[in-house]
Amino acid sequence: MHLSPSKGRILSKALMGLLALAPVARLCAQSNYSTPYAFTLIAGAGSPGTVDGTGNAAKFNQPYGIAIDSSGNLYVTDRSDQTVRKVTSGGVVTTIAGTAGLIGTTNATGTAALFNVPTGIAVGSGGDLYVCDTNNDTIRKITPAGVVSVFAGLAAEGGSLDGASGVGVLLAPQGVAVDSSGNVYVADTGNNSIRKVTSGGAITTLAGTAGTDTTDFVEGAPSTAGSTDGTGAGAEFNQPVGIAVDSSGNLYVADTGNDTIRKVTSGGVVTTIAGSPGQTGTADGTGSAARFKGPTGVAVDSNGNLYVADAGNSTIRKITPAGVVTTMAGLPANYAVVEGTGSAAIFDVPTGIAVDGNGNVFVTDKLGEVVQKGVVATVVTPPAVPVFTVQPLSVSVAGGPVVLNAAATGATSYQWYLNGTAISGETNPTTLIDDVSALNEGTYTCVATNSAGSVTSSAATVGLAVLRRRPPGQYIRSRRGGRRRRHHLRRVCHRADRDCRHAAGPDPRLRTGPRSVQRGWYAPRSPAAALQLGADGHRLQPSLGRQYRHLADGSRGQRVRLAERLEPRLGARSLPRYGHLHGSGLWRERRHGHRAHGSL
Repeated sequence: MHLSPSKGRILSKALMGLLALAPVARLCAQSNYSTPYAFTLIAGAGSPGTVDGTGNAAKFNQPYGIAIDSSGNLYVTDRSDQTVRKVTSGGVVTTIAGTAGLIGTTNATGTAALFNVPTGIAVGSGGDLYVCDTNNDTIRKITPAGVVSVFAGLAAEGGSLDGASGVGVLLAPQGVAVDSSGNVYVADTGNNSIRKVTSGGAITTLAGTAGTDTTDFVEGAPSTAGSTDGTGAGAEFNQPVGIAVDSSGNLYVADTGNDTIRKVTSGGVVTTIAGSPGQTGTADGTGSAARFKGPTGVAVDSNGNLYVADAGNSTIRKITPAGVVTTMAGLPANYAVVEGTGSAAIFDVPTGIAVDGNGNVFVTDKLGEVVQKGVVATVVTPPAVPVFTVQPLSVSVAGGPVVLNAAATGATSYQWYLNGTAISGETNPTTLIDDVSALNEGTYTCVATNSAGSVTSSAATVGLAVLRRRPPGQYIRSRRGGRRRRHHLRRVCHRADRDCRHAAGPDPRLRTGPRSVQRGWYAPRSPAAALQLGADGHRLQPSLGRQYRHLADGSRGQRVRLAERLEPRLGARSLPRYGHLHGSGLWRERRHGHRAHGSL
């Protein structure tokens, strides 16, 4: 819902001056919304009026203060209508005291009573309401039956004098709070002090300077003000407006003129817990690093968290017990009424704030003419895109079943693909191929999906293993005549070496020379291997030697094949048949100068 702000409406002269004239500090820090609240409209139409009704059928005229009772009913001071309104949890608005448009001091019941600019409001444990009747300089009490009376101060006789009921006086009070013992605490704005009122109506000054010469609040700001922390009269305030009390009796004050939040113990010790005096801004931070601009309303929950209506910034702020300030909702320097979450929610000068036992926050939007409710937004962290932790593996088989496995974190569904085409029904992390064949071999991938997106696994190739037939002539026969599997030439030669180990010794025809045959026979590199047979018959290994040897007379001989080379060395031993050895051939040299081509 979006409501246009009404024109021509202003705050009280003093508060408007504070918001308009306070210096704005240039800060690098910005608002953050680490715990955003979602705000929705409870009541109000966004335009001024005095209509009772439900939801946006009701109308307010500058709703200012707000309080909540144990049943969840809200009580709102309708500042310019001079009335006090009740808003049920269902958004039903009724007027419980005062008459719209009539100003006065009359004590009476319900609409017969009169007020003069009601602002702050609080609920006592018995259901009694305490209202700051600002321009009458009094605190008014409203019973559950609607009976209105003066609780503290003297009507139209403002001052700072402490005293018993009928003696002690106040000056333009704007904030009020009640503790569990029935003591009432007042932000005495005109006196720049915090006052305590007993259940019998006696007034004492708890903190701040009592008896300071001041001028009337409506006509101008007090003549003296300060920001000094201290105890009792040693502390100073500058137009304190909002006030709240926790279960331990500590008070929290929105020191509007100083743009700070102050704490006052039950003993009157005053400290500044957030903000820096005279430094306005929107920065979130801890303690004095945070900035406010004319804060007005303040509330405290059972955990000690503070909630602040930062009127000048049109935002709602939160302060933890450690002093950490964050922005819950609102967009600084934007003035309208927009329901939303965090920075999407926009206010038009929020002034009053209350919190219930569940942490829900209620705000009066003074110039927006509405009452809103804020709840902690449910922040749903979107899931990350799935990440594969198990990838399918490639495999090559000669048929039969194959299982491919994949797994991805955060995946909600799977789909297997073969060569880029989805496989019907294969939507599990594991897929089974019953029998690998030419029809289903190829590239398999798995796609894992969730709400954040999809991711594809690495590709796995499933293929058929090729069984090659042995070409003819690739067998050798053993010495016993049995057929054996083909061997690599190196293995054949090892077999030859074994036979040569039993030879009678070097060929007596061989002579030593420049490249002695006693050092070995040499063969060329064939496609399989190159061999060297030592002259002693005990070595047969690959060799990169020349393809020729020198004879004893220094001439270079010719080559003969391996069979002829081995035959004279084996003597009477039978030469095994090694099958067909193709390639360049192995040769030995003959003394007579011609080449003999042997065969096996």
